[in-house]
Amino acid sequence: MSSDPDISFLLVSNGDTSGCTFDVTVSWDDGGGQVKEPPITGGADGTKYGPYKHDYKKAGTYQIAWTSTLESNSGLNNCQSSTDSLKFTLITAGIYADFQNSGLVKKAVSAGWALIANVAGIGKPAGCESPWTQPTNHDSDASVEQVLAARQAAGKDVPAWISYWTPEVPPSGTSLSAAGQAAGERAAADIEDAASQEGSPVAPLYVALDFEESMPKSGVISCGTAVKDTTKKPKAGSKQCWQWQGAKSARNCVQLSLEDWLAFAEGWAEGIESGTSPVALSPAVYVTQGQYKGVGLSKFGYPKFRIGTWGIPVIVAVDPVTTKAPVTGEGIAGYAAFGDPKTPATCDTAPDDLKNVTKWGGVSTIQFGHKGDQKKGQPPYINSDYCTPAGHPFT
Repeated sequence: MSSDPDISFLLVSNGDTSGCTFDVTVSWDDGGGQVKEPPITGGADGTKYGPYKHDYKKAGTYQIAWTSTLESNSGLNNCQSSTDSLKFTLITAGIYADFQNSGLVKKAVSAGWALIANVAGIGKPAGCESPWTQPTNHDSDASVEQVLAARQAAGKDVPAWISYWTPEVPPSGTSLSAAGQAAGERAAADIEDAASQEGSPVAPLYVALDFEESMPKSGVISCGTAVKDTTKKPKAGSKQCWQWQGAKSARNCVQLSLEDWLAFAEGWAEGIESGTSPVALSPAVYVTQGQYKGVGLSKFGYPKFRIGTWGIPVIVAVDPVTTKAPVTGEGIAGYAAFGDPKTPATCDTAPDDLKNVTKWGGVSTIQFGHKGDQKKGQPPYINSDYCTPAGHPFT
């Protein structure tokens, strides 16, 4: 499974095939039929032949079959013809949405999306206690797992999947690495539980930490006691915020540094990687382009380095979806694109948006706008946030 359309594989001599010649044919399963490759001459055990290359044009799952036919044997070796196959799934840009039931997941798969990213976890409404997050009230991960596992059990194509979780920011005095690990373990347990209830479990490509930039006034994601004077040393239980614009914007909370954020994220990765049965899980983190580059962070006393050099895959937020060249660099697994009031991502623009985001590469997704997202003076969104790649609302 990959977002790279260029695929290649090698053939390997199983035993000593010296003195034998073989004709090779490959079927790439995208309508081109069998391709006759140059004949090969056998060699010592482990000799490699190829590579055999192909460039896929459309997303999908392909059955790649090859045959090596024995044509001559001038040696004493017991050479034989052989045939085998392998499977390859090409991912292009996918859809990111709040899949509130399995019916919506089925519609996304039927519409042809090769990648599904879902809102899976939120900060705990009760707040201020471990594990700092919980599944969405409709348990989106369970809906995705149910549909994908059923398809896999039936031998059908299975789209890639990214599960996004948003935890709360713990109050001052809490170990951020321990809080991150607890949140990661909670997410892992939810996914593992859903997978264990299906006959052919499917794992997300990534379980992503979506630590929203908690705004001081909202109090939705930060928890703890509001801070009147943010210049003083915080007391235990004080509200903390991730603020990337600087101390002036943190009016009622203690501003955490990028180092603090990384401590939580490293704990998150440990928690996610604790999930191994019935599926192995891989962590990722969601960051903005500015956070990835470190732009402006150093003047607020933050260490000047790029998040991408730190070792955990990152998925970079891109706004608007019409951006032609987002930030690139080490550690980027993909991009999460969405629109703004001037250039919203709607079903009407889906085909063009899909072409643009696909060019970025990686496991990239589009988040389509809600009907009520239009701003004053802007035309109303006539489509919902569930769109097909062809540019129509789900039906």
